[in-house]
Amino acid sequence: MPGFQPGFRWKRWRDSIPPSVLPDISPSRGEITLSSPFPPIANISRISTVIDAGQSPPLRGRWLASQRGVCLAIPLNHEPFPLLENARGFPLKYVFDFAWLAQYWPVLLKGLGITIELIAVGAVLGVALGIFCAWARALGPKWLRPAVTAYVELIRNTPFLIQLFFIFFGLPSLGLHMSELQAANLAMIVNLGAYSCEIIRAGIQATPRGQFEAGASLAMSPIQTFLHVILVPSLQRIWPALSSQIVIVMLGSAVVSQIAAEDLTFAANFIQSRTFRAFEAYFVSTAIYLLLAIALRQLLAMMGTLIFPRRARQ
Repeated sequence: MPGFQPGFRWKRWRDSIPPSVLPDISPSRGEITLSSPFPPIANISRISTVIDAGQSPPLRGRWLASQRGVCLAIPLNHEPFPLLENARGFPLKYVFDFAWLAQYWPVLLKGLGITIELIAVGAVLGVALGIFCAWARALGPKWLRPAVTAYVELIRNTPFLIQLFFIFFGLPSLGLHMSELQAANLAMIVNLGAYSCEIIRAGIQATPRGQFEAGASLAMSPIQTFLHVILVPSLQRIWPALSSQIVIVMLGSAVVSQIAAEDLTFAANFIQSRTFRAFEAYFVSTAIYLLLAIALRQLLAMMGTLIFPRRARQ
């Protein structure tokens, strides 16, 4: 609370304020409020009169949030009376209360759903883009390799947040307008595509040369050889690394709240701004992200055993 100093003494100024504006302590709610038959504006006026008359100097800069306003509610712990009687003053302590979040569960669930949607679309299309770029860099035509290399190096050496801002705020200058979710999806696809490209390319380059020769001996074209002979063993080889990269991109999706995409982090920010309970809001969102990351990693591991049964037997 701006301007509040917890070391002032309660008894020093308590008697100098008229009884009609003495604070009323409510142990059940743990707050100090002004008790008076007058409306709140009158209370503020009376306190201001006391301060301006010099009858209670310790109030200025300590009880007041500013020179023009007064704090009408100060959160205490569940036993405020011993603290107020303490001659050394009353330190304010934060009271954890997760019950405030009960009414905001729909907001959290909506944010969780949008986060899952973002990672689902981003993972599928991002890996597909990564496969194409890996083929282009490893086996594609020479004229295509410089463009793909420039794209990969640009994305891998710039912050994801800058990429997101460029897509959402920069592209409209070129006439490419999109919604918050569309921009978030595109940014995640482009980002994951660049990183997965290098992971998949490493798997392709680790493929024995004999498999390329086997495809050629069967009269397969280079693209057919890549799709039917090279791709599956390469993905099997790099699946754990690719799974980890998908989880990393999912966790990085939290920054899409910066463009007002209503994901899980946006929901946590919304709850914190309404309740001023930052610890509870971000603690719950952190726990949800942790569970989501564990669930996604397990799901990708199960997909690996289904897509690559030989790896599961090994």
